[in-house]
Parts: sequence; C-alpha cells; structure tokens
Amino acid sequence: MKPVLLISSTVSLAAAFCGHGTTLHSRDLPSPVSTFGYDGINGPLGWYGLNTTTNSACALGRHQSPINIATANFTKVGAENLNFTFDDYPDGAEIENLGTTLEVFINGSMTIDTKQYKLKQLHFHGPSEHHFDHEIFPMEVHFVLQADDASLSVISFPIQLGSSSQLLQAVFAHVDDVDDPGSVGRTGGFTFKGTGLARRLAFSQYIRYSGSLTTPPCTEGVTWSVVLQPLYIDPGTYNKVKRIMAYNARYTQNGLGEMNLLDAARERLDQGSR
Repeated sequence: MKPVLLISSTVSLAAAFCGHGTTLHSRDLPSPVSTFGYDGINGPLGWYGLNTTTNSACALGRHQSPINIATANFTKVGAENLNFTFDDYPDGAEIENLGTTLEVFINGSMTIDTKQYKLKQLHFHGPSEHHFDHEIFPMEVHFVLQADDASLSVISFPIQLGSSSQLLQAVFAHVDDVDDPGSVGRTGGFTFKGTGLARRLAFSQYIRYSGSLTTPPCTEGVTWSVVLQPLYIDPGTYNKVKRIMAYNARYTQNGLGEMNLLDAARERLDQGSR
C-alpha cells in the first residue's frame, strides 16, 4: 500500500538540491530559489508531499542519507586513494545563493576503480548532515560528481571551527556579495595545490557507502565517500555563512537497508488507529 504521509501539493521543486548541475537537474542562471525547505510542511518530513511522484524515495527509500556513521562498523581507507582533484581558479569561481545552500561551480574529477566522475559543484550544509559516532560538526561540504552513465558520487568533509582551511578561506572571501537568495558572486582565487587539500587527504581516512541525495528527490544509488578528518572555518566566517544559509541539514536516516523512518512512522500510526 502506498503511504499517505502528508498533504500533497502541486508545488514543483526548484533546482536547488544536491543534484543541481547534474543531468538530474541541469543548471540554469539565474537558478530558481528553492521551494522546499527545512522547517514545517516544506521541511524534510514534508518533502514527499511536495511531489509524491518524484519524491517517493524521501518516504520509501531504504538507503537514504545522511546517516550516523558508527566508525567502528565501517572500513576506513586512506583518503589519498580518492584520486580527487579539481581545476585551478586563480580569478575565483562562481558562487550562488540558492536559498537553501551556497553552491560553488568548479570542474574536477575523481576515479572509483576505473570509473571516472566529473565534479559538477560543491555546496554546504549546517550543521553537518552526517553524524560521526552520534556527534555533529558545525558544517559539512559536499562535492557532487557525476559519471558518463549519469551515476552520482559525493565526497563529503565535516567542517570544524578553527583557523580557516585555505579552500574555505577562498570560497567565502566575498560571501557578503551573495547575501540574497538568487544572487551570484565570485569566490576568491584558489588552486588545488594552494588549498592544501591534497596534503590533508594524504593524512586523512574516509568511509564509503551507497546512499542517496540529502535533498529532494532523495535519489538513491549515490556513492558516498565521507572523509573523517575535518576542514576548518574561522568563527567570523562561519557566522557570516550561517547568517546567509541558515539551518539546512536533513535529519539522519534509518540504518542502511532498513525501513524508511517516515514509512515506519506511517505503519505504526496505521496500527494505532485500528
């Protein structure tokens, strides 16, 4: 039986989800501001009701993200094996306020086994969407990549408060310019080598699992590579970013392969009404 979870709506979803810029949803400029959100009926509990056809995985999917990562239960791999890199942007890259996140458009690549994925964009969530042994970080960054066969992969880093990593320092150098939803600006200049990201990966570990996008339509089959060691952002910049972006983290989902939490709640409600 199909679950009736929340009131259905004819509202169509805008482009501002984790798959933005991929073939799942092409990138348009200016991008429409998100019609989903993180509070009330438009929040994660109501994403299925926004479009019961395209968003069915949000309520029924059994491999949903984010999850609590119990690190003892996962195999940890040296992050230098990600084979991840991105292009240099000495004059800065485009940054856009999509209403629910700040997104940066850069090119890059990663190889999993022999399959190559191309970097489409990176964006931010606060607080971290993944939990790490039941703890959260102030923020999380997602690098979204896509292969030629349209399969998606995400590299994720938690972000801790401290002295800003060179990458985040550059990305948010002019963040005040994208204060309004729909606004487009430029980051500071940066190069892959100059960000020190390769050095950080050489001393980090990651875990991998098959999950989903963390925004509508919650598409599954996404290969996640979650780096366990954080990047850093200074408190002043963090406060600026959070003022613009606000709260934008989906709640952690059930264990991989287990019943979707919304579907489980519906089942219990049905049992209680009999």
